[in-house]
Amino acid sequence: MWKIAGVLRSRFIEKWYWGFLLQGAIVLGLAPILIPLIVGSRAGAVEAGLVVAAFYLGQLAAPLLGALADRFRLYKAIYLGSYILMGVSVLGFVLAEHIGAWLLLALVIGLSAGAGNTLSAMYIVEVAPHEEWDQRIGWLQTFYGTGQALGLFGAAAFAGCADYGMVFAGILMLPGFLISRVTMPAITATVLPQEHKHIPHHYARRTKSILAPFHHYQVATRIALRDFWREIYGRFGLLLLSWFLVTLGMWLFMNLYPLLMDKSYDISAGVSATYYAVFATAGAFVYAPSGMLGRKIGNATVVLIGIVMLFMSLLGLTILCYAGKNEWWLLVPAAFAMIPIAWSPLIVGGTALASELTPFGQGEGLGLFNGSFALSSVIAAVLAGMIAHHWSYPMVTLTATVFAGVGMLLFLPLIRKKSVFEVE
Repeated sequence: MWKIAGVLRSRFIEKWYWGFLLQGAIVLGLAPILIPLIVGSRAGAVEAGLVVAAFYLGQLAAPLLGALADRFRLYKAIYLGSYILMGVSVLGFVLAEHIGAWLLLALVIGLSAGAGNTLSAMYIVEVAPHEEWDQRIGWLQTFYGTGQALGLFGAAAFAGCADYGMVFAGILMLPGFLISRVTMPAITATVLPQEHKHIPHHYARRTKSILAPFHHYQVATRIALRDFWREIYGRFGLLLLSWFLVTLGMWLFMNLYPLLMDKSYDISAGVSATYYAVFATAGAFVYAPSGMLGRKIGNATVVLIGIVMLFMSLLGLTILCYAGKNEWWLLVPAAFAMIPIAWSPLIVGGTALASELTPFGQGEGLGLFNGSFALSSVIAAVLAGMIAHHWSYPMVTLTATVFAGVGMLLFLPLIRKKSVFEVE
């Protein structure tokens, strides 16, 4: 106990991290489970998919919010505003009854999440010395990831009464706001030399948030189309295509996760959320080993390990959709476990591999890499709802498996030193 207390007194830990932990509980834990449950039960699978897509679309505004904060020096106002907007929108989600209101509220929740992620990173790179960035960002994401685990366990507890869970989530933003308002430092224009005022690419590698790496997104938009089409063919283009298909398969399943587990396997939302919480906690311990493994066997091999784990998990879940019910309770959690654990080698190895293969600058390459991920998450949310509505929930899992399998096959040439698709 004393050792834990000593670790938490590290000089790389700020008191405002505790407020950011509470945002992580909503963005990565409570919202992804409770939003599809509420909309799916009141409207349907198509509507649930659209609302989840709006949640992701809102987070894509993060680069704009970061630019506004820099331009007008509104760091603290935007960061604290993210708590207010998120809390009000989450509470309003319970009162809403129509798809239009849910879409708007989900968009605002996502916008708030993007603001929190972007400004939290800026509060490190604009205040702390350059040599402390890695340690501070690592601790920041440790708090955010801890919030995810707590939020998922909370979602499991409130799965039978999702409305109360969303009320609880909204209330969490009050202490988060108060902690941040009292403990956050001021940012001045002269804290760091200008050349250091950028968010390091390591942030994308360390973060547990699925959309936090989009701080590179705005840089990618500055690539001229002529140069883009000339350079995109080859190994980097193949990486983007395979990454898009693999993550499309993953998010087809994960975007409607609680509904899929209920409709396909008769596993209640509370139990499935508990599975997710346990395996996501286990996956958190795989991030650092994935980075070390990449230095030994190559980042492409690390990514392939993650893709194979994801594909085998989806394949097993597809088979279990049509298997006898006696096997479900025993095998479904075992099959699902590989998805949250596979995410660690996927994002760590994928980010590093994109940095290695990009024919553009590192910022542009990572922007395109994460942009393909953003596109897949939004498309998957809409597509999953449509497939479930017009065909069945098991068909969603089968389609996810096919996309992941095709992405895996397209990725295989990247294991070799030179791809057959490389343009001289």
